[in-house]
Amino acid sequence: VTVFPVPASSFVEVNLSLTAATTVDLQLKNLSGQTVYRSEAGLMEAGDQHFKIDMNTLPAGLYFLETNAGGAFKYSKVVKQ
Repeated sequence: VTVFPVPASSFVEVNLSLTAATTVDLQLKNLSGQTVYRSEAGLMEAGDQHFKIDMNTLPAGLYFLETNAGGAFKYSKVVKQ
């Protein structure tokens, strides 16, 4: 999983590479643990997948992106300017 740009101002792009078709769910959480963005992308094909998250309505600060690909969780830090 790669997330860029960091820090972000208006959006972040999330790229992930799937080795097999699997269900993908993305959640962006604030420091209080509240989900401020969620994308239940559903079943996705193997290969490179790309997502764009609009950050314009979120206040500046630190967020955590939780990526769930078929039960394999990854966490990434996202900073909004």
